[in-house]
Amino acid sequence: MTTPYSSDKAFLHADRIKRLLGGEITPPVTMDLWLTGRCNQACKWCVRETYRAGGQGDLPWLALERLIKDSAGMGLRGVVFSGGEPTIYQSDGHGLIDAMLLCTSYGLDVGLITNGAALGPLIPKFDDFNLLKLKFVRVSLDAGTSKTYAALHTVPDTAFKIVLDNLFKLMLECPPDCSIGISYVVTNDNWREIPQAIAIAADVGLDTVLFRTDVGRGDAHPGLPRVASVLLEQEAAKHPEIAIANRIEEPPPGSAPACRATPLVAVVSPDAKLNVCCSLAGRPEYQWGDLRTERFKELWGCQRHQDILAKLAEAPCPATCRMIGYNKAIQAVKEDSIHQNIL
Repeated sequence: MTTPYSSDKAFLHADRIKRLLGGEITPPVTMDLWLTGRCNQACKWCVRETYRAGGQGDLPWLALERLIKDSAGMGLRGVVFSGGEPTIYQSDGHGLIDAMLLCTSYGLDVGLITNGAALGPLIPKFDDFNLLKLKFVRVSLDAGTSKTYAALHTVPDTAFKIVLDNLFKLMLECPPDCSIGISYVVTNDNWREIPQAIAIAADVGLDTVLFRTDVGRGDAHPGLPRVASVLLEQEAAKHPEIAIANRIEEPPPGSAPACRATPLVAVVSPDAKLNVCCSLAGRPEYQWGDLRTERFKELWGCQRHQDILAKLAEAPCPATCRMIGYNKAIQAVKEDSIHQNIL
């Protein structure tokens, strides 16, 4: 089954790909917006630990208003809210629902990535999904049992049931065009529960499941990706009704194409800085600007942005970076290896 995680959708924005190939820094199609550095959990692999540990708070509302206005005016098409934990975002009396409505007031589609623990009180406010233009909700589950979930997310055993109950409520409330799914970071501690997680997705009636490797700690057993991937494919074959994406196994070293796709996705961290991509977010050498005092429309494509893009070939990118698929698509067009004019 085709999944929402397919990189083929990059071709829907072929005009921007052509501009990238021409050397232009195009306006982004999507924005990954980390609303807050705060979180109500502490996942073992969290790559955003630096924001939580540093006491980084919430993105100021005034900065958010300017950011959405500027980026929408430049051609932004969608925003994905994450964190930290976006459901606990608060700034000047505004919360997550206000941020969603701000985006949809400019015609932007919205996605939400959450741990789901604090989602319950917000679900009744999703009563008009068309108004919110909410296209997907993805809950980070990462386990098939309450015991493993509690250990990996550093929460009480009771938290797992709360999250599952919230998933059921979401399925009851959401319209067909809003996909509800879970993500699962595969580790040494939870890979054996892949079958249980897929069974849960089937019981709840979820649309999607995304499996990926732990890039935060990097302590997985060398054989884990292959073993877990085989188990996943066996279980996925039993549930063709669910769109299951497998990002567990890393591609061979040196197989990743040149990185040209980052301008398609803007990444804003809760310290109000722009980041060249989500994989390198939080590293000062790949950040620029301060949206509390500067405008997005002036920062995007500025000299600092250009300098960072120029040195991406030296970046310590994970082999499972989400941008690899988009970069392969761009590379194919650039080299004409797909024979563009022969369909």
